[in-house]
Amino acid sequence: MQVTGELISLGCPVTLRRLQQPCRARRCTHAAAFCSTALAALRIPGGDQRSYRCPICSTPFVQVQQLPAAPRRMVARRRRAL
Repeated sequence: MQVTGELISLGCPVTLRRLQQPCRARRCTHAAAFCSTALAALRIPGGDQRSYRCPICSTPFVQVQQLPAAPRRMVARRRRAL
């Protein structure tokens, strides 16, 4: 089965505010994003200072991918890639 679209929120799952600087972990495969200003809250306790955990899929990561500021463009790009 192939998924042709994914509904994503324009709000950050960490800050619960509208996405200002959307990003996601490079290893994540979902279209949903979180705000890069929330990175401090995503640190893995006891881990390296640059070790984080995705708030959407719980994947550990050390590097984020900045996304376009306009979430509509982000959704359009994701749909074209599918």
